[in-house]
Amino acid sequence: MANVFPPVRTQSRTPEKMLVELYSFENATHEITSTINVSLHGARVLTKVPWAPDQHVSLRSVPGKLYSRAHIVYCKPRPSAR
Repeated sequence: MANVFPPVRTQSRTPEKMLVELYSFENATHEITSTINVSLHGARVLTKVPWAPDQHVSLRSVPGKLYSRAHIVYCKPRPSAR
């Protein structure tokens, strides 16, 4: 059976742009970026560099008090800007 990317969602997402910091403990990758949408169990984040599926990361709001451990479910290239 083929993998479905992006995965089928069981919850709706709310459009929400929030500045966040992503950090990987596995390879010391660090990026400040923003969310596109969020739900109770996840967020879609726009990044400059690709992140590996199943990579464990920390996510922190900038500025703010939100902090969570997470993992990358999928990463796909964004369409080229024209």
